[in-house]
Amino acid sequence: MTEEKPSCCDYKTLVAVFKALSDESRQKILLSLEEKGEQSVTELVKQFDFSQPTMSHHLGVLKHSGLVDDHRRGQSVYYQVNRRWLQDCCSDYLSHFGDSGEADSS
Repeated sequence: MTEEKPSCCDYKTLVAVFKALSDESRQKILLSLEEKGEQSVTELVKQFDFSQPTMSHHLGVLKHSGLVDDHRRGQSVYYQVNRRWLQDCCSDYLSHFGDSGEADSS
């Protein structure tokens, strides 16, 4: 039996995603992963003025929210943006605020 990922529409999942995105450092980490591709914790620590434990904390929050995936290669853990999850969560959330057909009166 495979474990099914929760839906992005679940409010608890959305809260975790938006909490992860609310931190400027985590946004910078995500942008670095998007621009440069998959990176190890060591590579990320070199780019930012963070200790390894701080970087691991930020990556843990991003992973818990589903925004990054990781895998081990030898002694290193590599991270990459989970683009599908990010796109799905954002589009699911924004779909709740779709056009109601009313003109903007401002």
